[in-house]
Amino acid sequence: MESLGNILKTAIHDLGIEAPVQRYKAIALWPEIVGPGIAEVTEPKSMSGTKLIVRVTNDVWRHELLYHLPEIIVKINKRLGIQAVEEIILI
Repeated sequence: MESLGNILKTAIHDLGIEAPVQRYKAIALWPEIVGPGIAEVTEPKSMSGTKLIVRVTNDVWRHELLYHLPEIIVKINKRLGIQAVEEIILI
């Protein structure tokens, strides 16, 4: 008997929605990828194509995060194994 996980993987592949599903994993993995300090002052809100929309609690953190976005994008994509996120928009 095939496991539920394998059945879901096959269905996702057959439906051609692997990339969108992987992109949304970026939201779930955000705290793990950015660490507790950044996760405490941010909240990933949604994906729009390859753009990850993240709410930041204040302008000081928003400014600080601007310098770290390229590194965060690399970490996300490396973790997911695909080019899921090309841009992070801070709101």
